[in-house]
Amino acid sequence: MIPYIKKHPIVFALIFVLAVAIPLMLSPVGALAVNPIAAERVIVMDGRFSYDVAVVYDVFTQLGEQGRNIYFVFHIFDNVFALSYALLMMAMLRPFALKKWVWIVFPILPAAFDVIENTLIQIMSFQFPAINHTLASTASVFTSMKWSAFALYLIVFAAMAVITRAKKKSKEEQT
Repeated sequence: MIPYIKKHPIVFALIFVLAVAIPLMLSPVGALAVNPIAAERVIVMDGRFSYDVAVVYDVFTQLGEQGRNIYFVFHIFDNVFALSYALLMMAMLRPFALKKWVWIVFPILPAAFDVIENTLIQIMSFQFPAINHTLASTASVFTSMKWSAFALYLIVFAAMAVITRAKKKSKEEQT
Protein backbone atom coordinates (compact mmCIF):
# COMPACT_ATOMS: atom_id res chain seq x y z
CA MET A 1 0.00 0.00 0.00
CA ILE A 2 2.80 2.46 0.90
CA PRO A 3 4.49 2.12 -2.53
CA TYR A 4 1.13 2.80 -4.19
CA ILE A 5 0.61 5.90 -2.03
CA LYS A 6 4.10 7.16 -2.91
CA LYS A 7 3.51 6.51 -6.60
CA HIS A 8 -0.05 7.93 -6.73
CA PRO A 9 -0.49 10.40 -3.84
CA ILE A 10 -3.23 12.39 -5.59
CA VAL A 11 -5.39 9.30 -6.15
CA PHE A 12 -4.91 8.33 -2.51
CA ALA A 13 -5.81 11.87 -1.43
CA LEU A 14 -9.07 11.74 -3.36
CA ILE A 15 -9.95 8.33 -1.89
CA PHE A 16 -9.11 9.65 1.57
CA VAL A 17 -11.29 12.73 1.15
CA LEU A 18 -14.23 10.72 -0.15
CA ALA A 19 -13.94 7.87 2.36
CA VAL A 20 -12.83 9.66 5.53
CA ALA A 21 -12.85 13.44 5.43
CA ILE A 22 -16.31 14.11 3.99
CA PRO A 23 -18.11 11.56 6.22
CA LEU A 24 -16.31 12.92 9.30
CA MET A 25 -17.16 16.52 8.41
CA LEU A 26 -20.80 15.58 7.80
CA SER A 27 -21.06 13.52 11.00
CA PRO A 28 -23.61 14.74 13.57
CA VAL A 29 -21.15 17.27 14.97
CA GLY A 30 -18.60 17.63 12.23
CA ALA A 31 -17.68 21.07 10.90
CA LEU A 32 -20.73 20.91 8.62
CA ALA A 33 -22.91 19.35 11.29
CA VAL A 34 -26.64 19.15 11.61
CA ASN A 35 -27.83 19.28 15.20
CA PRO A 36 -28.98 15.73 15.99
CA ILE A 37 -31.88 17.00 18.11
CA ALA A 38 -33.16 20.18 16.47
CA ALA A 39 -32.17 19.17 12.91
CA GLU A 40 -30.82 22.64 12.22
CA ARG A 41 -27.38 23.51 10.91
CA VAL A 42 -24.84 24.30 13.61
CA ILE A 43 -21.44 25.56 12.57
CA VAL A 44 -19.21 24.19 15.31
CA MET A 45 -15.95 25.83 16.36
CA ASP A 46 -13.81 23.47 14.24
CA GLY A 47 -15.47 24.74 11.06
CA ARG A 48 -14.88 28.43 11.74
CA PHE A 49 -11.73 30.47 11.27
CA SER A 50 -12.16 32.18 14.63
CA TYR A 51 -14.79 32.71 17.32
CA ASP A 52 -15.38 34.28 20.70
CA VAL A 53 -16.83 33.06 23.98
CA ALA A 54 -20.38 33.97 22.88
CA VAL A 55 -20.08 31.67 19.86
CA VAL A 56 -18.78 28.84 22.06
CA TYR A 57 -21.70 29.29 24.42
CA ASP A 58 -24.22 29.45 21.54
CA VAL A 59 -22.81 26.33 19.84
CA PHE A 60 -22.82 24.29 23.05
CA THR A 61 -26.35 25.51 23.84
CA GLN A 62 -27.61 24.62 20.36
CA LEU A 63 -26.04 21.18 20.52
CA GLY A 64 -27.63 20.40 23.87
CA GLU A 65 -26.34 17.76 26.25
CA GLN A 66 -26.66 14.88 23.78
CA GLY A 67 -24.98 16.89 21.02
CA ARG A 68 -22.13 17.93 23.31
CA ASN A 69 -21.54 14.27 24.20
CA ILE A 70 -21.42 13.37 20.51
CA TYR A 71 -19.15 16.37 19.88
CA PHE A 72 -16.78 15.06 22.57
CA VAL A 73 -16.58 11.65 20.86
CA PHE A 74 -16.18 13.38 17.49
CA HIS A 75 -12.99 15.03 18.77
CA ILE A 76 -11.49 11.67 19.66
CA PHE A 77 -11.96 10.60 16.03
CA ASP A 78 -10.84 14.03 14.85
CA ASN A 79 -7.50 13.50 16.58
CA VAL A 80 -7.04 10.26 14.62
CA PHE A 81 -8.14 12.14 11.51
CA ALA A 82 -5.49 14.83 12.21
CA LEU A 83 -2.79 12.18 12.35
CA SER A 84 -4.03 10.52 9.17
CA TYR A 85 -4.25 13.75 7.18
CA ALA A 86 -0.76 14.71 8.37
CA LEU A 87 0.55 11.41 7.02
CA LEU A 88 -1.34 11.93 3.77
CA MET A 89 0.00 15.46 3.40
CA MET A 90 3.52 14.15 4.03
CA ALA A 91 3.09 11.52 1.32
CA MET A 92 1.85 14.14 -1.11
CA LEU A 93 4.60 16.67 -0.36
CA ARG A 94 7.55 14.30 -0.12
CA PRO A 95 8.12 13.81 -3.88
CA PHE A 96 8.42 17.57 -4.33
CA ALA A 97 10.34 18.60 -1.20
CA LEU A 98 14.04 19.22 -1.63
CA LYS A 99 14.67 19.21 2.13
CA LYS A 100 13.39 16.57 4.57
CA TRP A 101 12.17 19.14 7.10
CA VAL A 102 9.81 20.66 4.51
CA TRP A 103 7.75 17.53 3.96
CA ILE A 104 7.66 16.85 7.71
CA VAL A 105 7.04 20.30 9.22
CA PHE A 106 4.39 21.70 6.88
CA PRO A 107 2.00 18.72 7.30
CA ILE A 108 2.62 18.39 11.07
CA LEU A 109 1.74 22.00 11.90
CA PRO A 110 -1.98 21.93 11.01
CA ALA A 111 -2.39 18.51 12.60
CA ALA A 112 -0.71 19.60 15.84
CA PHE A 113 -2.82 22.75 16.01
CA ASP A 114 -5.93 20.64 15.32
CA VAL A 115 -5.16 18.27 18.22
CA ILE A 116 -4.58 21.21 20.59
CA GLU A 117 -7.81 22.85 19.37
CA ASN A 118 -9.72 19.59 19.93
CA THR A 119 -8.37 19.25 23.46
CA LEU A 120 -9.32 22.81 24.37
CA ILE A 121 -12.82 22.39 22.93
CA GLN A 122 -13.26 19.16 24.92
CA ILE A 123 -12.21 20.96 28.12
CA MET A 124 -14.75 23.72 27.40
CA SER A 125 -17.47 21.14 26.79
CA PHE A 126 -16.80 19.68 30.25
CA GLN A 127 -16.96 23.12 31.83
CA PHE A 128 -20.19 24.13 30.09
CA PRO A 129 -22.26 26.16 30.95
CA ALA A 130 -19.31 27.96 32.58
CA ILE A 131 -17.05 29.00 29.70
CA ASN A 132 -13.62 30.39 30.51
CA HIS A 133 -12.95 33.45 28.31
CA THR A 134 -9.20 32.80 28.19
CA LEU A 135 -9.73 29.17 27.22
CA ALA A 136 -12.22 30.14 24.49
CA SER A 137 -9.81 32.76 23.12
CA THR A 138 -6.90 30.30 23.19
CA ALA A 139 -8.98 27.64 21.42
CA SER A 140 -9.94 30.21 18.78
CA VAL A 141 -6.28 31.12 18.25
CA PHE A 142 -5.39 27.45 17.70
CA THR A 143 -8.34 27.06 15.31
CA SER A 144 -7.08 30.05 13.31
CA MET A 145 -3.55 28.65 13.38
CA LYS A 146 -4.84 25.26 12.16
CA TRP A 147 -6.59 26.82 9.15
CA SER A 148 -3.68 29.18 8.44
CA ALA A 149 -1.15 26.33 8.61
CA PHE A 150 -3.32 24.26 6.28
CA ALA A 151 -3.48 27.17 3.81
CA LEU A 152 0.31 27.54 4.08
CA TYR A 153 0.69 23.81 3.36
CA LEU A 154 -1.43 24.17 0.21
CA ILE A 155 0.68 27.11 -0.96
CA VAL A 156 3.94 25.25 -0.29
CA PHE A 157 2.60 22.11 -1.97
CA ALA A 158 1.50 24.02 -5.07
CA ALA A 159 4.77 25.98 -5.28
CA MET A 160 6.92 22.87 -4.89
CA ALA A 161 4.87 20.94 -7.43
CA VAL A 162 5.26 23.76 -9.97
CA ILE A 163 9.00 24.10 -9.30
CA THR A 164 9.56 20.34 -9.56
CA ARG A 165 7.62 20.11 -12.82
CA ALA A 166 9.49 23.10 -14.24
CA LYS A 167 12.86 21.52 -13.34
CA LYS A 168 11.78 18.20 -14.84
CA LYS A 169 10.63 19.91 -18.04
CA SER A 170 13.88 21.87 -18.21
CA LYS A 171 15.91 18.64 -17.91
CA GLU A 172 13.83 16.98 -20.62
CA GLU A 173 14.39 19.92 -22.96
CA GLN A 174 18.16 19.79 -22.33
CA THR A 175 18.38 16.13 -23.32
